[in-house]
Amino acid sequence: MSAGLSLNGVSVGYGGQAVLSGLDLPAVAPGSVVALLGANGAGKSTLLKAMAGLGGATGRPSGQIVLNGQDLLGMTLEQRVHAVGYLPQALPLGSSLVAYEAVLSAVRAVRPDTPRDHVEASIERVFDTLGLRPLALRRLRELSGGQRQMIGVA
Repeated sequence: MSAGLSLNGVSVGYGGQAVLSGLDLPAVAPGSVVALLGANGAGKSTLLKAMAGLGGATGRPSGQIVLNGQDLLGMTLEQRVHAVGYLPQALPLGSSLVAYEAVLSAVRAVRPDTPRDHVEASIERVFDTLGLRPLALRRLRELSGGQRQMIGVA
C-alpha cells in the first residue's frame, strides 16, 4: 500500500438500504485537490462521514478505504481522529464560546498530550494564515455561516 487515498468496493447506507455500493477510487496522490460531485441525496456527505468514522445513521461501511497505506475502516475511532479531519456542512449556532476557545477545545479533544504553549502558538499561526485574527475573540453565535466554517477549518 502507498501514500494517498484509495477506495475499493466501498458500500455504505442507512438502515440497511444502500446509498453507495461498490464504489472504487483509484489512488489519489497526497496533496491532490479532489472534488466530490453529485446530485442532492447522492451520498456525498454519507461517504465523507463514513471515511471520518462518523457512522451514526450510516451504519458500518464495507469495503476498503485506504489512507497513506492504512485501512481507515480497520482503525479505532481514536486512531482515525488522528488521521482524518471532518468539517460538517452546518456548525452549531448557539455556542457561547469565542472562536479561539472553539479551536483550542477541538485541538485539546484530539491532541490532549500536546503542550499548551505549542497548541497556542499553532492556533496563532493558523489564525494569521487564514486571516481570522479579527474573529478570534468573537462568539461563534455572532459569526456568519462562512465565518464559522473558517473557524471549523482552523
